[in-house]
Formats: sequence, structure tokens, C-alpha cells
Amino acid sequence: MPTTVILLFVTIVYFIFGEELTPFKRPNVPTNIPPEIITYIPVLVFVQYVMNQLTLNSCNSKDKIFTIMITTFLTLTVLFGMYGLLIQFPGWLTPFANTFGYSIGILYGLENVIRSVFKKESDVDDTGDLKEILVNMTTDPTLIYNEIDVENFSDFIAKMNPIIISGDESNKLSPIYKLKELVIIKYKASVYLWFLLVGLVSFSITNNYILSQDCKPDKKE
Repeated sequence: MPTTVILLFVTIVYFIFGEELTPFKRPNVPTNIPPEIITYIPVLVFVQYVMNQLTLNSCNSKDKIFTIMITTFLTLTVLFGMYGLLIQFPGWLTPFANTFGYSIGILYGLENVIRSVFKKESDVDDTGDLKEILVNMTTDPTLIYNEIDVENFSDFIAKMNPIIISGDESNKLSPIYKLKELVIIKYKASVYLWFLLVGLVSFSITNNYILSQDCKPDKKE
């Protein structure tokens, strides 16, 4: 339980303050994976190391150093392996981004932001697909949200330009900029959820490994 609470706490802190806690800034090339993940992973590994040390201190294990090295290396391998897989298969982020990330977007006022980005149906002369998109968004303003990711955001805005109120995605006061921030947030939430789940599994495996090594509480005289 303490490990789960600590892992959850670290994840929430990094989700909220991650950009301020890392020297790595978001690259000019759009990416769905936030750069602060590079520093988040070592923090998780350190947490695992500390928890392993505390567990082994209550054991009569003669190979504490070896056990700590093995379990910490396992955690490091699993987490960086997850990082590599998410880079190779970014589609894995989509299910969490469009569910958990979507819910967070709602909390940040997604519906109002989308309404401020797109024109009203009555203000558009187009009778094709773009007009149909506006009609659908009238029923569900967040429908379009799940169709956008960080990497295709600029292309999406260019494609939707005829039905978008003028604005600039680089201007922090622009509704388009706010929409981009919400898209970043939903994928950020997806990435952190992946690492939270994988971290919990990894921590559970290493803890069970330690306990299976004839771990018995020290008998104090």
C-alpha cells in the first residue's frame, strides 16, 4: 500500500508540475509524449530502490546488495522499455487519451474552448463535410476532441480553417492555443496513466521477488 500511495503521489506531482521539474522542454517537433517523462522515470526507479531497501532491511537476506541491484535494474528496464514502446507505437496512447484524458479535458473547460474555436453553423456557407462537422459538434462539442492529437494539430487547424474563428496557435490568448493545450493535456494524462500502471506492476513483481527469497523478519534480541 505505501508503495502504491508514493507512486500515485509522484505521478500526480509530475503531471501537474512536470514541466517545471525538468530541464527538458517540449521540442519544436510536435510529439504526444511529454519531455519530462525522461526525468520522471529515474524518480520512479529511485522510489523502487528505496522501497526495496526498506523491505530488505526487515529480512535476513544475506545478498541484500545483489537483490537490490536485480530488482532496481528490472524496474529500470521495464520503465524505459515502456518508454521505447510508446515511441514506436504511439497508437497505444489513444485509448487512454480518449477516455481518461478526455475526462480531464472536460474538467479544464473543453466544451467552452471548442465553442470559442469554431464558428457557429449559421455563419458558415459551406454545405460539405465541414458544415456536417459543425452540425455534429452542435450535438456534442467534444466529438472533435478525440480526433486530434499533438502531432497532427497544425494540419487539423489548417484543414478546418474555413470553419474556425481567426486565431493563432502560438498566441497564448487565442482559443486555438487553449485547444492545443487541452490536446497536450489529454495525451500527457494518457502517458502518465501508462507509466502508473506499468510502475505498479513492476513494483509488485519486484516486491514479490524479494519476499520469495526466504525473506523473514529479523528477530531482535
